Amino acid sequence: MHPADVRRLCGDSKLAYEIDECRCKIINLGTRVQLSIKDLVSEIYKYYNYTGDIQYYPERSADVRRLCASSELAKKILKFCVEIPFNEGLKLTLDWYNHQELV
Repeated sequence: MHPADVRRLCGDSKLAYEIDECRCKIINLGTRVQLSIKDLVSEIYKYYNYTGDIQYYPERSADVRRLCASSELAKKILKFCVEIPFNEGLKLTLDWYNHQELV
């Protein structure tokens, strides 16, 4: 996630903490678009022009195969809306990551 969006989300989190209606609720931030880990890895491969094979390992009982989070509650309570499409956000994240100094 791009640092500017992290700051924006942190601001939303603070707002959520301050709103009584948010207490004891799970509030997802998502696009309602199903995304598999394979799709995510494939997009990262494309970004880096990597042509190797994806390595698969045996499934574990707690593995999440797909994720499709809805921001409807966040939209209702926090007036949150998705501003950056997933592929654009992934590119921003990978661009940012590539410019960090690794220790």
